[in-house]
Amino acid sequence: MDTASSDAQGPDRELLGPPFVVPVPLGTADGVIAGAGPSTAEQEHVSGVLASILGSLRGSEHLPDSGLHWAVGLLSGASGATIVAATSDAGWLPPPSRIPEGVRVLWNVPEVAWALLDDPVRQVVEYARANDYELGAVATTHPGRSLRDAVGAGGIVGLTAPGSALDGARPRFDVVASPERAAQIRAMDTERAARQIRALLRDLERIPDGARDVVTGQAPVEARRYLGAERSVPESVIDQLSRDRSALDDAMRAERVPARTVGLGEREPTAIRLYELLLDRARVDATFTAIAGDIEGTVYHWTFAKRLAAALTA
Repeated sequence: MDTASSDAQGPDRELLGPPFVVPVPLGTADGVIAGAGPSTAEQEHVSGVLASILGSLRGSEHLPDSGLHWAVGLLSGASGATIVAATSDAGWLPPPSRIPEGVRVLWNVPEVAWALLDDPVRQVVEYARANDYELGAVATTHPGRSLRDAVGAGGIVGLTAPGSALDGARPRFDVVASPERAAQIRAMDTERAARQIRALLRDLERIPDGARDVVTGQAPVEARRYLGAERSVPESVIDQLSRDRSALDDAMRAERVPARTVGLGEREPTAIRLYELLLDRARVDATFTAIAGDIEGTVYHWTFAKRLAAALTA
């Protein structure tokens, strides 16, 4: 059979809620005062946050040498200081990453369109400009320094070495799910979680095709059919999923523009192609987590994909 009849109505809407408007508090940078220029304390603070994130990736394939870059910025405004984090994949977080408490990940804001540029610092800069924040120190894994003037003299700190995890760091699932929804999902029994996973995959199939010149999109559908029939997904389908993911990563690398070629004040780039590639990759990643029976991972990728789909149709 194609899928269990209980999956036909799609995901539990009352449980998951709107896919991309989960309230995430900005939080505050306790003990840090953001002044006109970045102080040593400010630099140490953003460096500590970034080192903590990289520490959660230690031993994984997602450290900076993989091409995934990070930027962590200290912003100050009328309500005080706050910390934001951006990734070169428009806010996508790899599975082992843990985000320190109070840090807002830029993933569901318009400024992630700047992920078309290879330096995630640009997303932090544009988010600060769009929301009337003053940008203090920034720590980044990206080697470029073309945005130094936008941050302030000495305001960009380079960091690639993993550090110790800060207390209260959250897995990526908790970045996109409210505490109430996270608790509900984690309380599901195995059978209900499996039904929910299949429904999420089916819901992703309803999203219009993305970059079909790169992948056909058939491997996720094939895998979902096997899961719906409560059968093991064949190795041939899993291998195709792996090839699809590699092809999408290659296409994204080819799509990106060097940050130094786009000056400050220029119009926001058109990120449609990048969003399509990220959307197709989210479908593939959701399928991998579904095969593993990982509902938290599947909900994470479903949420990320729905946000991208909304941006593409806005």
